[in-house]
Amino acid sequence: MEEISSAELKASLGTKFVGNEIFVFQNVSSTQDVARELLRQGALEGTVVLAETQSGGRGRFGRNWFSPSGVGIWASVILHPKFQNSANSLRRGIGSDKPIGAGAGLTVVSLTSSVAIANAIRRVTGLRSFVKWPNDVMLHQKKVAGILVEMVGESIIVGVGINVNQEQFPEFLRDSATSLMMESGNEVSRISLIREALHQLEYYYILLKEKGFSPVIEKMRDISSVLGRQVIASFNGKKIIGQAVDVDIDGALLIRIDSGFQVRVLAGNVSIL
Repeated sequence: MEEISSAELKASLGTKFVGNEIFVFQNVSSTQDVARELLRQGALEGTVVLAETQSGGRGRFGRNWFSPSGVGIWASVILHPKFQNSANSLRRGIGSDKPIGAGAGLTVVSLTSSVAIANAIRRVTGLRSFVKWPNDVMLHQKKVAGILVEMVGESIIVGVGINVNQEQFPEFLRDSATSLMMESGNEVSRISLIREALHQLEYYYILLKEKGFSPVIEKMRDISSVLGRQVIASFNGKKIIGQAVDVDIDGALLIRIDSGFQVRVLAGNVSIL
C-alpha cells in the first residue's frame, strides 16, 4: 500500500501556494473538520489536509462518505477568495463588475473544483472522467469523486474525495460508485494523483479569480455528463424534468422543460433519465 507523506508530496510539487502547507493524518473524523480547526488557528491559503481514512467523512446534505483506509484520496484545501471584496470578481469573465454573492459563489467554486479533479484524473490515468452538476466526477455513469465546498467566515474549504484503488464497495454503493482501479484495471499512484489534483485546483482557482467563471464553463461544457441530456432535478421535495442545456455564470443548471421555458436550478440532485 502506497503511504502518503507530506515530504514526498512537497518534493517537486511546483505549485505557487496550494500545498505549501500539507498536513497528513492516519485517521480523522473528517478532513473538513480538521481544516476548520486550522482556519481558527490562522491557516494560510492553500493549506492542505489529507487523511488515510475518515470515521465521519461527509458529502453534500450531510450524507456519509465511504472512506476506507489506504485506497482513496480524502482531502481538504483552504482558500481565501474574498467573494464580496475582490476587485477581480467572479463575474468579470462576462463583463460585469458586480461581485458574485457568496451563495452562488459556493456553487461556482464547487463546479470549478469538479472540473479540476476531472482534469487531474484524465491526465494521470487517461480515463475519460466527466463532471456531473454540481459536484460529482463520473466514470461510466458511476461516481468516482465528489466535492464538498463549505464556507467558514470569509474562507472556503474545498473537500475532495476520490475513489482510487478500491476493488469493491459495500452493497449499497455498488450500483452508484466506482474507483479508478476498477475502471482502468491498474493500481493508481495516489501520490501522483494528489500532486496533479493540487496543480489543477490551483490552476482553475487562479483562472476563476482572474478571468471569471466564463472560461471554466467552457471547459465544463466539454466534459459535462448532463448537458444535452434529459434529466430530473430534485430539491426539497420538488422535481424538474427536462433537457439540461447549459450552466450560467452563477453556476446554476439551466433546464428546458416541455413548455420551452428554461428553469434555473442552483441546488439539488440531478439524475439522467
